[in-house]
Amino acid sequence: MNTNETLLPPKSAGAYRILHTADWHLGKQLMDQERHADHQRFLECFLSTVAEQSIDVVIISGDVFDGVNPPAKSEELYYTTLAALHGIGVAAVIVSGNHDSPTMLRSASTIIGKLGHHIITDVPIGEDGPTPHIVLLPNSDTPRIAIAAVPYRREGDLRKVELEEDINVIREQVRTGWRDLYTAAANAVTSMAPNIPAIATGHLTVTGGETNKDTEREIRIGGVGDVDLNAFPDRFAYVALGHLHRPQSFPKGAENGGHIRYSGSPIALGFSEGNHQKAFQIIDVEPAGTLTIHTLPIIGNRRLIQLRGTIQELEAQIEELAQPIEGELQPWVELVLTSDETFQSADSLSASLKKLVTTKGYAPVGGVQREIPEGGVSTVTERTTDELLSELDIIRENEYGTIEHLMQRLMPRDDNPAEFDALLTLLRTDILEPRSNG
Repeated sequence: MNTNETLLPPKSAGAYRILHTADWHLGKQLMDQERHADHQRFLECFLSTVAEQSIDVVIISGDVFDGVNPPAKSEELYYTTLAALHGIGVAAVIVSGNHDSPTMLRSASTIIGKLGHHIITDVPIGEDGPTPHIVLLPNSDTPRIAIAAVPYRREGDLRKVELEEDINVIREQVRTGWRDLYTAAANAVTSMAPNIPAIATGHLTVTGGETNKDTEREIRIGGVGDVDLNAFPDRFAYVALGHLHRPQSFPKGAENGGHIRYSGSPIALGFSEGNHQKAFQIIDVEPAGTLTIHTLPIIGNRRLIQLRGTIQELEAQIEELAQPIEGELQPWVELVLTSDETFQSADSLSASLKKLVTTKGYAPVGGVQREIPEGGVSTVTERTTDELLSELDIIRENEYGTIEHLMQRLMPRDDNPAEFDALLTLLRTDILEPRSNG
């Protein structure tokens, strides 16, 4: 895997160059397929890019891992990569995301710190309230850049939570909490390094950001967790965000892209991301203190291809697939049947179409999905009881609203009274009561 070097101008004399990335999701699976080979190839690309582009520091804006208990081989990839960065004299500033375990990341922070890296999973609370950690690089004596390292924050970290609150009150208090947090960060930077350009990190959802519902866990329900652009003070010349997987920048319409940016995930984590152009964000801090921002595409990822149509259309699309390129990871294909055609055996249809995919040198992933158009029920998007319970558990961790209020926002009782009552009972007896007694 290589990056397209021709799209990035050479580093100018005296510049301090930063690479912004996020949402690695090491340990991620796609259906029944693990992604270890994909991450190995990406990290080879990452390290090559860091060396070839004379990167001075790397910012990883959360979700290093896909879960709180990552596989051992994913941890090995992470630690090996950090050791390799140290070997070429490059520091990393890493903040935790909503998928990460802060405890797990902190557990090795002392050793990782000796390699010159900074692991940030909390926001200290002082006499004046929460103030994020400020990292001065390359060192505190002669800094070129000040980084306000803000990790993922839960709602309870941003405001005092009470029961029976109006959703509009909740939304405004959350947004005020974000503004206060980044204002405190900007004030801390100005106090520590008044004449040094500053960058802030964040793992959050900016209002108006383009999302992928099948690969991004919603941090809040109903847009409560959205962060307005005015939360980021002008003191920050660049805001390095994580959580949304599509590379994008704000304010929208800014010439050459805005300074508030999501790097996006470095590999497609689901078929809905198959058409994303994955990228690194590169920031050059010039000797005069000005910042220049570049987007460097990542090429060579495994291709994820979703084919949609009737049975006949799917057969034709499979036939049109070109043979994979030598050296690339075998492309994966998802098949979605969009018609309401009847067929004798779903298993035989799936086997037939998957065999056609295999003969073209591609790997079919999952069975044939059925999606009925024009408002019909889709097995692809239908939420299961387990998924509803998962969403309830996420909201419970954020600790706002009564149980019934939460349930009504997820699945109104009028839609299915029996399931509503069953889920409510299960939530009370199997989740909340054991937690309060434990």
